[in-house]
Amino acid sequence: MKPRETKKYRIVSPWMAILITLLAGVAVLPHARAQTFLDGTSLLAECQRENDMVCIGYVLGVADAILTTDRLAAPPARRDVPGSIAVQRDVKLSYCLPEGLGMSDLKASVVKFLTDNTAQLRRTASSLVRGALVAEYPCKRE
Repeated sequence: MKPRETKKYRIVSPWMAILITLLAGVAVLPHARAQTFLDGTSLLAECQRENDMVCIGYVLGVADAILTTDRLAAPPARRDVPGSIAVQRDVKLSYCLPEGLGMSDLKASVVKFLTDNTAQLRRTASSLVRGALVAEYPCKRE
C-alpha cells in the first residue's frame, strides 16, 4: 500500500498576512497612540513627585531603547579572526554616558532639559528624553 500524500494548505499568503497585520495596526493607531504615549508634561510631573520611580524607569527604558536601536541600525558585525566573537564596528551612538553616571544624574539631566524647554512639553516624552541625552552627553567624534 502506498502512503497517502498530505496536502499543505495555505489559508492566507504571506503577503496577505503582512497586509492584514499592517491594516489592523493602522486601524487602531490613533486610538492606541492617544492612550500609550507619555508627553513631556506628564513625564515632568512624574519626575517631580516624591516617589520618582516611574520617571527613572521611563528614562532608563528610553535610554536603553535608543542605544539598542543605534546598534541594530549599525552595519552587521564582522569576524576579524575566524572562530572569534563577532565584533561590531562603526556603531554611531546617539549619546555617550560618562563612566560612573548614576540614575539620579540621568534623571536630573532630563528634568533640566524639560524645564529649559517648556514650549516642547507637548511632544512625546521619549523624543524629549532622547533630546536631553543627545544634548547633555554628546559622543566625541574622532
